[in-house]
Amino acid sequence: MPRRERRTMQHQDTTALSQTGSVSTTPQLSRRIVSLPLDVILLVLDAVKELRTSRYARKTLCSCARTCRAMVRPSQVRLYADVAISGGKMIEGFGRTITSNKDLASMVKELSAHIRSARPAPWVLPNEVPLSPQAIRGMANLRKLSIRGVAPTGSTTLQSSAALKDFILSFAFYCPTIKDLRLARLEFQCYYDLVVYVTAFRAVETLDFKSVTWSGGGPIPALDDGGSTYCAPELRTLKITLYRQDRPTWDFTVGSWGSSIQSLTIHIANQTREFRGLSTFSQLRHFELRMADDDIRTAPAALLHIKSEHIKTVRIIHEAQMRDMRGWLPTLYEWLCFDEILSEPPYTSLTRVTWCLLSNEPDAEGWFLGLPRCFSRLAERGILVCER
Repeated sequence: MPRRERRTMQHQDTTALSQTGSVSTTPQLSRRIVSLPLDVILLVLDAVKELRTSRYARKTLCSCARTCRAMVRPSQVRLYADVAISGGKMIEGFGRTITSNKDLASMVKELSAHIRSARPAPWVLPNEVPLSPQAIRGMANLRKLSIRGVAPTGSTTLQSSAALKDFILSFAFYCPTIKDLRLARLEFQCYYDLVVYVTAFRAVETLDFKSVTWSGGGPIPALDDGGSTYCAPELRTLKITLYRQDRPTWDFTVGSWGSSIQSLTIHIANQTREFRGLSTFSQLRHFELRMADDDIRTAPAALLHIKSEHIKTVRIIHEAQMRDMRGWLPTLYEWLCFDEILSEPPYTSLTRVTWCLLSNEPDAEGWFLGLPRCFSRLAERGILVCER
C-alpha cells in the first residue's frame, strides 16, 4: 500500500513538472521572437511596406509597431517615410503629431498634401492652411513634396489665395533638401508668383506641373541676385501637363526655363504657342511629347523648335481615338515628315526614338504594325522602338 502511494506521488510530480515546463516555455518563446536579428525584422517590414494596397500596408505596419519594442522605430520609419494627407482634419491631425514628436517629423521623406476647404466652395483654398510652420519646420529631411488642389465641376484649378504663398514658401524655407516638387490644380495670381515659388526651392531637381496656371500676366522683375535665369540651379527635369480648358498658355521664352533642364515632358492640347522658347533648352537630352487625336499635327513644330546638340532620346505618345482616321493614320505620320525631321540635325546623334501608340480603335493593330514603314530611316538606324 505505501508502495502504491509512492507511485501515485511520482505520477503527480511528473504531471506538475510537465505543467511547469509548458508554462515556462511561453516567455522563452517570446524572448526568441523579440531577439530576432535586426536584419530579419527589417526585411519583414520592408516586405510589408511593399504590399500592393497602401492602406493595408500602413495598417499592418501599425500592428507590427505594437508587437514588440524592437519593431517600434523600424515600423515608424516606414510609416512616416511617405505620407499622404487630404482635407483639413487629416492635415491638422498630422500637424499635431509631428509638432509634438520631432523624431517622427524627421522621418518624413515624401509628403503629398491634397488641399481643400469645406463646402460650399471646396475648390477655394482656405484662408489658413491647417499645417503650421512649426510642423513644416520639423520635416527637415523632406525630399519630395506634392501639393494638389481639388477641382469642382467645370474647373481644373484651385483658386489662388493669400495662404497659398505662405504655405508653399514655408516648405522652401524650412525644407531645403526638397529635390522633387509637384504642383497640381493650382492657379496663381500671375506668372511671376509661380516663378517666385519655383526659384525658392534651390535644391529642386524635378518639377512636375499638372494644370498649373495663373490668372494674369504682370511684370517679371529681375531677381535680387541679378541672375539671368529664374529657375533653380539644380533643376534637371521639367514636366508640364495642360488640358484644353487650362489658360493661359505657357511661354518658355519667359524665365529662361531651359538653362539647366536635361529632360522635358510636355502633355498639352493643340496650342502651337506652347512651343515658343524650346530652342532655349540648350542642355536638353531627353524630350517627351504626349498628344491626343488630331493634336499630333502640331508635334513637328515642337521637334523643329528644339536646337540642343545634346539630345539623345525622343519619346512621342499619341492617344489616337479618332474613328474618322480609319486606315490612314500611318499615312498621316508620313505626311507630317516625322522620319525626315528626326533624321536631320540636331537629331543625328539620337540613340533611341520611342513611338507609343495608344488606341482602342479596331484598326489600331494595323496602325501599330505599319509604324516601321512610317519611320523607315529611324528603323534603318536601329533606334526605333514601337510601343502600345
